[in-house]
Amino acid sequence: RGPEVEYSVRLFPFGGFVAFPESSERSDSKYAEDDAGLLRNRPISDRLLVISAGVLANFVLAFGILWGQSVNSGLEMTTYGPGVRVPELSSTSSVARRAGLREGDVITSIGGFDLARGERAVDKVVKTVRANPDRDIEVVVKRGNDGAGDGSAAAQVVNVVVRPEKLDDGSGRIGIQLTPNAETNKVKAANALDGAFMATKETARITKLVLSGFGNLIFHFQQNVDKLAG
Repeated sequence: RGPEVEYSVRLFPFGGFVAFPESSERSDSKYAEDDAGLLRNRPISDRLLVISAGVLANFVLAFGILWGQSVNSGLEMTTYGPGVRVPELSSTSSVARRAGLREGDVITSIGGFDLARGERAVDKVVKTVRANPDRDIEVVVKRGNDGAGDGSAAAQVVNVVVRPEKLDDGSGRIGIQLTPNAETNKVKAANALDGAFMATKETARITKLVLSGFGNLIFHFQQNVDKLAG
């Protein structure tokens, strides 16, 4: 307890809480209506700090957990390759299946455009399909395993033409689920500084995924409504 601040730290600090005192209608309230310590009498900047303090505490907690994990057991680090992976086709009669796409294919090009790495590649495929209902789209996929030494078939390049079906809202759909073309490996930090760098990078990645998910839910609700639980 300082001259103007009361504080406490719990054994398990899951989250944080910061607040200015509020006035009370009770006659025995120890705060006067014009007390500068009351939240409503504080500057806007102080109010914003109070609102954001709990969120920042969660970021710090997440960073600390990831940092500790990075220097002990290691973090699951994702390496992105070009293109988009097709983990699943939505039905046995989907447009994608009829056109010749298979589960496990990696789409490397669509509509004549080579795909980049990460989530941007997924967005490119989705936007291209939605913008071309009832029009043929040339798709280039990589099928099979790059490393043929494990007994699996060597990778081959296959050209596929798909024609998205037109939905009621005028957009196109071919009936596939998409994920970035990525591989995950566990990486252990070489030292504490390296662990801090890894934890920062992973915290930023998770934050971006959360914000992107909320953005898609708000601005593309109809396309994502099937992914909601409950």
